[in-house]
Amino acid sequence: VATRRKACRLVLRELARTEWLQANGRKYDRLETLRKQAAQCVLNLAFTTWNEHKARGSADRAAFGRLRRLARLAELRADVQAVSHRRLATIAVGMGQFEVASREASVAASIDPANPVYAAQLADALAKSGTERRRAREACRRAEHLIDFGPAREDESEHERTAIELAKEILIAAWGLLGEEGRERAQALKSHWRLRKRLASADDDELKALLAESSWK
Repeated sequence: VATRRKACRLVLRELARTEWLQANGRKYDRLETLRKQAAQCVLNLAFTTWNEHKARGSADRAAFGRLRRLARLAELRADVQAVSHRRLATIAVGMGQFEVASREASVAASIDPANPVYAAQLADALAKSGTERRRAREACRRAEHLIDFGPAREDESEHERTAIELAKEILIAAWGLLGEEGRERAQALKSHWRLRKRLASADDDELKALLAESSWK
């Protein structure tokens, strides 16, 4: 934490100096880069401090409030990456602050709308709130459209495959929280997931048998 604080002080001091010089008529091309560096330094400090609170067993609502204030400070300096909003959403779910989680997950999904993990996490946060079932179902359906339930492409990286698997798990859990219809959908997706994995490695005879037993339309 001390190292993070020192880095923040240095970059914020340099940013303040550069902004002052630019306000007085000097042009600095690196100003935007400095702003992004400052935002990232503040975020690094925020999450490192939170992890220290967790290690000490003091990760309470007050500590989470400080984490969010630091994240807002970072946003004042530059656009915050979607992954930081997702981390905040994950922490908020763990704190039982589902409204905050939904808001942070929604921001992450709006920044990177093609990311299936962000879409699935938004669905999960809404489902866990217990009061946003209609929005949760809509979010689940959007996440389904983004997730590739087929076998991995040859050009797909390990990171992409891992992200898809994580999105599937989050989405299925979200559907499972949405009543009987949601649980049925979750089970259907589980079955489809297992079947497609088996299809990906099946030979011709096994393929015919699997297709015959499949009820997915």
